[in-house]
Amino acid sequence: MNGRLGNESEDIVPYPKVLDCFREGTEMGLLTIRGIACGENHTLALIDVDVGQIDEKPDCGSDEPNPDQQNESLEHSSTKMTRLFVWGSNEKKQLGLSLDLFDDVATDEANSNNDRSGHASSNAGSQDVKVPHQLDPCPFECNDDGQVPVKIVAGYNYSGAVTADGVIYTWGNGNFGRLGYTDILKQPVPRQVHELKSFKISKLALGYYHAAAINQEG
Repeated sequence: MNGRLGNESEDIVPYPKVLDCFREGTEMGLLTIRGIACGENHTLALIDVDVGQIDEKPDCGSDEPNPDQQNESLEHSSTKMTRLFVWGSNEKKQLGLSLDLFDDVATDEANSNNDRSGHASSNAGSQDVKVPHQLDPCPFECNDDGQVPVKIVAGYNYSGAVTADGVIYTWGNGNFGRLGYTDILKQPVPRQVHELKSFKISKLALGYYHAAAINQEG
């Protein structure tokens, strides 16, 4: 349901199945899965993405270069950046995605269903993301500390992350104060919990209606 498995299917999957969208990248060493978190109806994945580019040096020695020489003429500059991928329900803003994405998705779904049936779709306002979607631009790099998460946590309709410096971010459903700030009930993008800024947090847990954190001193 809600696309939380990331395979575009609403069916029950009774056995572990590799997500095709990550298969090629992980096999080629371009993607490294650092962590995954599953909430009630959504999923988060923290992934190192190799954004390095392959530059080919021209081979001027012969018209038909030797395969060994051709391999040596490739230089791979490996630069890895940590990115957050999300999928599933965003009804309570727990994915951290912008509203523009859902306007596009709703329009595409409505047009697709109209083409098939000639009637408007009742799912046009869906807040579900059925395949992994990268948060781009990275919302954490837009903040003052510029830190990306090293840990991610998914709760009941809300999410959290902890950076290497022990800074906490939360987003999603803020009922009962579970996000750590009470001025908003639905936080659509990751937001730093300033009340804990003086602490370096090492662990974060998200329950049904409450959250708990442990600092590096225990």
